[in-house]
Amino acid sequence: MIAHEPDALFVAYKYYKRERKRRKIKLIFDCHEAYEHWHDQKLGLPFLEKRMNQIVMSAINRKIARIDGVTSVNQTMTENFAKFNTNSWMLPSVPSKQYALAGINEKVQRNSTVFFGQFGVSRQKEMLLCAAEILKNKGINHTIAIIGGDGKSEEDSLFMREAQKRGVSEYFHFYGWMESERAYKVLSEYAVGMMRFDSYTMPGNYALPNKLFEYMAYGMAVIACSENIEEAGIIRESDCGVLIESETGDALAEGIIKAWADPDALERMRKNAFCAIREKYNWDVYGEVLRNIIERQQRWITKKNVF
Repeated sequence: MIAHEPDALFVAYKYYKRERKRRKIKLIFDCHEAYEHWHDQKLGLPFLEKRMNQIVMSAINRKIARIDGVTSVNQTMTENFAKFNTNSWMLPSVPSKQYALAGINEKVQRNSTVFFGQFGVSRQKEMLLCAAEILKNKGINHTIAIIGGDGKSEEDSLFMREAQKRGVSEYFHFYGWMESERAYKVLSEYAVGMMRFDSYTMPGNYALPNKLFEYMAYGMAVIACSENIEEAGIIRESDCGVLIESETGDALAEGIIKAWADPDALERMRKNAFCAIREKYNWDVYGEVLRNIIERQQRWITKKNVF
């Protein structure tokens, strides 16, 4: 059995505890959220939020220590769970190789950076507006494309109204929300993609969005913040992007300028991103990890049945 949420884990554990010997059941928890921060900024009472998070994680960890293994979407969570169960594996949200079969698009929009997804609870909007103001003041022509954002069209977007108010609307190309097939086609027309900047929502941020791997699969250099240790680790390891030091408009403007300052360096980062997906961060590789996990459990069951 594979439980994908804490409530599923608690329900499955009751059955597992009762039937595991008779029916030779194995139970694995598949964790894809940082539940130790699940209640942050939700109750309006920091002390209560912290206490609730502690209670939730304590309950999860007690169950993990008594089951057969746990899979997590990033390295930080994998290492944390390994303290309670040595069978702790990393299974990130990576793409299939089919997303990178077409190769790197050479006919991309020049002097353009794209943001893909919703703004969510982040500093994205203010950082984008501030960065655009800085670029404008420096006399640097640049376009920041937004696929998703906060509306279906520019007319629906409160962000674009604010950009108009602050005199920087010409620095944005707002695509808004669209069907996924068209969205990915538009995404492939860009050479540089920026992550969502929301590290302040999680102390020691270790979220690892699939957005990172989607950018890399299309041969794009990535702009991210070094405050996110998971994103920063992959970008440094693969040399596939630019890391800004803080989540500010100033830092974002510097990151955009740096990404486009050296055409040869940008081409190298794009190739490195593409190669990292083809060679390491794809479902063929991590699918084999999952296959080994399942086969390991099956061998245990078979052995128990024999003896």
